[in-house]
Amino acid sequence: VSSYLFEPAILKYIENGLANLPADDEFYVATSLVDPMLRDGFNFYGCLMKDSRRYDTGDKLEYLITVVDFALRHKDLGPAFLFHFEKLLQND
Repeated sequence: VSSYLFEPAILKYIENGLANLPADDEFYVATSLVDPMLRDGFNFYGCLMKDSRRYDTGDKLEYLITVVDFALRHKDLGPAFLFHFEKLLQND
């Protein structure tokens, strides 16, 4: 799961990005927000995450895998979720 932390100036770029978006296109953070902000002199910083996994939550199957992975690892909910999941698998 990725996240961004933007300054309030992002609101202007969101408005402009949506206003200039063709009807049959999608709004992408990189091309609609980050590229114009870089051209206007804003700085962006990244952090390399070691020993981590990337989840593509924009993909339906990957989203479900993400939810299951995090549910199983959850300290309080994990055991009950695993129990439920095992019951589902045994019923097939």
